[in-house]
Amino acid sequence: MDPRDTTEPHVDRVLAPTKGQLAARGHVLLTTRNGPLDLLAAIEQGQDYEQLLTHSETIPYRGYRLLVFRLQKRVELKRASRDPRDRQRLPVLEETLRQIKGT
Repeated sequence: MDPRDTTEPHVDRVLAPTKGQLAARGHVLLTTRNGPLDLLAAIEQGQDYEQLLTHSETIPYRGYRLLVFRLQKRVELKRASRDPRDRQRLPVLEETLRQIKGT
């Protein structure tokens, strides 16, 4: 996917993420040839990869297999978030979930 570090957007060169960056407990923001990639090591309530794995599914994308949250879990996380941007996105996610469930 050709990941690039986006912490220095003015630098016109490939900056591959280090093992330390990928092992961090925060966000790792990358740009790939397929678009932006936001990696999260831990999220709301300190949940980590192993805890969230049961709320995920694998989807195919351009020859890759990506592990993503199920929509229901994403809605739960946004409801628990204190970030105003998350609260702003919540109605769209809830409506999408409602339509998928057919209620």
